[in-house]
Amino acid sequence: MPIEVLITTSPKLKKPKPKETSKKITSKSKPSKPPPKKATTKRGAASSKRALSSSSEDDGDEAPPPRRRRRRLDEEDELESEHIIEHRLRDRSKLSKKDLALLKLKSKRKGITPPVSLNSDSGDSDESDSERDSLFDGSSSDSDVAQAEFIVDDDGAAPASLPKEFSMDAFEKHAHQFKKIFQFFVHIAVRPPVERKEFMEKMLNTEDYFSVPLKATRRRISSLRVTLVASSRWTPAFIELLEQYPNFEVQGLSASKPCDLCHVKSRHGCKAVTLSGNAYEKTGFQEDKSKKRATHKFHFGRFCAQRVTVFHKIAHWEYELFKVIRGEIDQLHELRTANGIVNDRDEFIPAETLWRSGKPPPKDLGDADAINDWLAERSLVDIEYDKIKAMKDIAANIEAATRKGNTD
Repeated sequence: MPIEVLITTSPKLKKPKPKETSKKITSKSKPSKPPPKKATTKRGAASSKRALSSSSEDDGDEAPPPRRRRRRLDEEDELESEHIIEHRLRDRSKLSKKDLALLKLKSKRKGITPPVSLNSDSGDSDESDSERDSLFDGSSSDSDVAQAEFIVDDDGAAPASLPKEFSMDAFEKHAHQFKKIFQFFVHIAVRPPVERKEFMEKMLNTEDYFSVPLKATRRRISSLRVTLVASSRWTPAFIELLEQYPNFEVQGLSASKPCDLCHVKSRHGCKAVTLSGNAYEKTGFQEDKSKKRATHKFHFGRFCAQRVTVFHKIAHWEYELFKVIRGEIDQLHELRTANGIVNDRDEFIPAETLWRSGKPPPKDLGDADAINDWLAERSLVDIEYDKIKAMKDIAANIEAATRKGNTD
């Protein structure tokens, strides 16, 4: 029989074939040389950056984020609640006894209990605080509360008021202010002579309706007087005479004499000026008995006489206005007693024929407002205001002539 021989051999280990993925990885790990760069625009550069970022994400290796993103992440980390500091301002942790007393007093006034209970640490002041309070205050907590009662809340403070010179009445038109002055002088004239001074002083100190227009007009007219005097050679004694005597008369001279005012040799006086009358008080317009009646005469040139005339009108404009108003009121009293008046020609005119063309006067001669309305209807206010305007115009013309050198 044939003999079969079995020969066993160890099996050969088959080496595993490398996967295709490994080849791909190795191929990517060793990239080929990049192609030459091409000229690209800004948009192309941006798209290339996006392509590179996408390829890096495919590789699995996480590239670091851009700088802008990093800054945003840092800012978000800084804005986390755990990193925010709640109190950055300095806070006084402990209160002194005086501060505690003030807090209690304020809460009592408002009727509100303090929402936060005072800790023992805040209630007890340090030694330095107590020493400081004792040095400057020198009183206990009870006295601190008593001193705190003198504090006045801002709500109870009175509103600040402007001075009278800056009120709306001070900047009204001159014509409207003059109407108030006229009415004020009517109130003075209807009173007995003994009461006029006291009444005028009282109104100037208490009644803004009359005092503000009068003071504003005085400042406006006195500025003209200062302008006239500033450019002349008048002495203080002569100015005092002009302001003291209300009567002023000017007469022409046939022969020329040296001017008593400017003392210029080339200028000769052709006008004779006479100052006379009784001196009067500026408040109430009553006769000043302390000064005697006197008469003063001067010789002026044409320009100096014109200048003195305007100055005298400016100095006595209040007295002249009061004389006109007082004359009208005296005439009303004469009509009431004699049923008529005597005119400048010494002719008697009955009251019946006197008021045929106009409104009759008020029956109550003590009613100042009614008399003022009656005089205003007769255009007396406008007539007197025109005198003030003419006086101001003449003063302005004299000043303009002085600047041009047209003096004589």
